[in-house]
Amino acid sequence: MTFDTFVDALTTWALTGPWDRASVEARFARCLDRDDLSGLSWLSDLADQLTRGRRDADRVWTHIADAAEQAIEERKALPRVVRWPLDPQAMRASPAGLELPTLEGPDDLARVLEVPRRHLEWLADLRGLNPQAEAHALQHYVRRWVPKRSGGARLLESPKPTLKRIQRRLLDAVLRRWPPHAAACGFEPGRGVLDHARAHAGQALVVRMDLSDFFGSIGFARVRAAFGAIGYPPGVARALAGLTVVSTPERYARRLRRWLPPSEAFAAAQRLRAPHLPQGAPTSPALANRIARRLDQRLSGLAARFGGTYTRYADDLAFSGGAAFAKDVGRLLPRAGAVILEEGFVPNHRKTRVMRASQRQELCGIVVNAGPSLPRAELERLEAILVNCARQGPASQNRGRHPDLRAHLEGRVAWVTQVHPAKGARLQRWLDRIDWSPARP
Repeated sequence: MTFDTFVDALTTWALTGPWDRASVEARFARCLDRDDLSGLSWLSDLADQLTRGRRDADRVWTHIADAAEQAIEERKALPRVVRWPLDPQAMRASPAGLELPTLEGPDDLARVLEVPRRHLEWLADLRGLNPQAEAHALQHYVRRWVPKRSGGARLLESPKPTLKRIQRRLLDAVLRRWPPHAAACGFEPGRGVLDHARAHAGQALVVRMDLSDFFGSIGFARVRAAFGAIGYPPGVARALAGLTVVSTPERYARRLRRWLPPSEAFAAAQRLRAPHLPQGAPTSPALANRIARRLDQRLSGLAARFGGTYTRYADDLAFSGGAAFAKDVGRLLPRAGAVILEEGFVPNHRKTRVMRASQRQELCGIVVNAGPSLPRAELERLEAILVNCARQGPASQNRGRHPDLRAHLEGRVAWVTQVHPAKGARLQRWLDRIDWSPARP
């Protein structure tokens, strides 16, 4: 039994049930398959300490980890975890306050999503027949490969209009009412990449980690279990999972061999062939954030134990802290990697970066050494392009062969404006001076 397994087990038992010392002590004893906590006074003290504060998962995990580490330092052996709380009603206790629509069966689901039940069953495709359809008109998704800046390509799988409308209704009716962890900064109303960056500004050390194939690693079983965990019956959870995952046809999965080494291409193709969250569906980012809630909870607790901060923007993970955090980063990294694997994700170690204050600390393209800012060279290049477009015409500056240069430049200026309002205003003035009328022959 690992240290983290012990901490996770006690955290789960602590949060599953009434919030008073006697009840938490009783659940700790049950976890260890004991009648009471005789001889384990430190666990009794821990139960008292926990119930004197708020019932917050990150706080509980951190306090249990600190107490367990102290026990080890005092040469006390950690007792063996024997039981995990498997009672479905008890496990659903934490999200009981969510104001979700009542869905007792397929008829309720069809009503909430405003779709005839027969269409719902066809779109959910629980028998997995849709990817085998030869005719494009029968497919639920439109697919295309998009080149990556770092090389290779990613597969975008966008639902067709009917399924997209249903997914948007599901997003509004269920997913938006089911909050993610506070550390999740991407794809959530009121949160964004700037929040992700600001949390790590001005720190002695910033660590960036990356998850491989974030959406593709979340399959049907995990999505179904997530819907079941918030109280929906098995039939409804299966239908909801069917509406939000997709299996990629073989002819698309095979194309991965063009960009990846054989071993990586085989594993990636296997994930695509199996039902997974598609990149391109409106429900995928929100579902991924909620399924990663336990990952965020554990990594937040782990960062707090080392005196640091943790946030996540999609598949980009960031940790930061002061001098004490920097000193212990060698202990943090392997534990963080183990947590990622235990939670069903895969760390991309090639993209891990440890950045000290003496070098440029960058997260999602934003420099965070002193405060969120953009690299000077990037700003100067963009201004030069805008000035030349205004003076010489935009056709002379489209060296990247963007199909819509105007939209591309408007997006880049909007991005700068978010980070640097004053610089963004100056760039916007140059953008407004560009003549976009077609050039005369």
